[in-house]
Amino acid sequence: MKKNAKVVCCFLIALSILFFASCDSAPDAETSTQAVDTAEVTADTAASETSAKTNEIEAPIRDGSFSTELYSVTNVDGVCYLNFVGGNDATGETVDGASTVGGPLFFADMDEMYRVFSEGTLTDDMAEQMKWCFRKTEQGILFPNLDRLHVPVLPEGLQFDGASVEGAAYNVEFASEGRTISGQAKFVSKALFDAYYAKEYTGFTDNEKLKNVTAREDVFCGSPCTVIEYCTSVAEARALQLTIEQEEGRLSVLVQYCLSSTSSLIQPSDTIPYSIRMYYEGADGVYARIVVPIMDQELTLEWLQAFGATDFIPETAE
Repeated sequence: MKKNAKVVCCFLIALSILFFASCDSAPDAETSTQAVDTAEVTADTAASETSAKTNEIEAPIRDGSFSTELYSVTNVDGVCYLNFVGGNDATGETVDGASTVGGPLFFADMDEMYRVFSEGTLTDDMAEQMKWCFRKTEQGILFPNLDRLHVPVLPEGLQFDGASVEGAAYNVEFASEGRTISGQAKFVSKALFDAYYAKEYTGFTDNEKLKNVTAREDVFCGSPCTVIEYCTSVAEARALQLTIEQEEGRLSVLVQYCLSSTSSLIQPSDTIPYSIRMYYEGADGVYARIVVPIMDQELTLEWLQAFGATDFIPETAE
């Protein structure tokens, strides 16, 4: 049931494109992810290497490199690559759970994801899925740095509801009891974050599918914001853009309300958001895109301010 719920959540995230044409999949960013992630050298990795060299006793560098009987993971210029023993080519056989059209690997939670990958206990189906679907370069299959995983900080009433991996990026699902609020935090490289931010946030009104666009400055719960009103082929809508400065980082927020719609798939409301997207830039070099496609309550500034990111600590390390 949980996996089905996650699929529904992903579907709703994609569905927002239909109504608001705000480029949820950031196609330009996705098609260039291979070059972007290969060139990305994180400041954290460079700082860690410099610090280790200057200490009398070298501290271990958390670069995500490790090996199992099934595969090895190496860090090249700040990017982790996984290489299976015997090669990264898919067998071409049809196996349960494998898909030739793409898709992430789902896990019950971050601890399960970490345990399966760190111990190398992937099933044949999971390995085949990675070979089919995950982005590859000559260096190997793009993979997260397991030494530097993060999870979102959530408002009261929300809890973690699963995890998934899709190449170098990984997702943490969250939901309220009864799933009346549901969403996903996607942790990505700085380069991919910048591409998402430019296309979906700063470039929101550049979308040619938006018509009759007007913008004005206003306030939301006492915080300055930009109000954007527009139409699509199926809806009249309003969007709010605001920035929340935090001690640990910055949160750029895009809230969308459907004022009216010709589709029966959405209930219009000028008080309850149809979609919330947040772009988190952590002071420690963490980047996340947070999407909330299911919301059943009016939005407050305090609720938005509660979002953030923190280090993931595996159960085995506690």
